Amino acid sequence: MPDAAGLTTGGRRRKQARERQALTLVASAREAVFLRLDWQLARLRRELETAAWFTDEGAAIIAELAAMASGVGDQIQDTGRIVDGV
Repeated sequence: MPDAAGLTTGGRRRKQARERQALTLVASAREAVFLRLDWQLARLRRELETAAWFTDEGAAIIAELAAMASGVGDQIQDTGRIVDGV
């Protein structure tokens, strides 16, 4: 016997099955989005760690060059030449 919407018992069951299928599809699509976001965040973290490492290495090189430059300045005599061992 049809209900108020004009659906029979079989029609209601088919409608419920379609709704369950749609909800399952939405849930799996949402899960795929979250998995991709997790992957992107992990990749971004790795890239940030790499960038931080290069930043530290660059700072160390600059500090080393500055130390070398100040050491060279101490070794220059009045002639303007670098003297080894002084």
